[in-house]
Amino acid sequence: MHDAGRARSTAAARRDYSSLLAKWRLLRDQGGRDALTEKKRGRKSTANPLQAQLAASERRVAALERKLQQASEIIEVQKKVAALLGNTIVLPPHLENI
Repeated sequence: MHDAGRARSTAAARRDYSSLLAKWRLLRDQGGRDALTEKKRGRKSTANPLQAQLAASERRVAALERKLQQASEIIEVQKKVAALLGNTIVLPPHLENI
């Protein structure tokens, strides 16, 4: 009688395990695999993805403004040297205001 009880509990455990395994396979096949994958831990990023692009654009603008300032200073020096040597430099109209 003791063996019969053990056989029944073993059969019940096997059914439960089989049922659980079947449910797991069904979820896995339906895309539940995502639930089984490791997730990123920690705080979620609240930064706007465009913020990095904006910062990069601002750095580029600042660098271009420095280059423009340097080019303007070089042109002014060249004008002064040309005036001292008696030469005149005629700039196109769109560059006269630099």
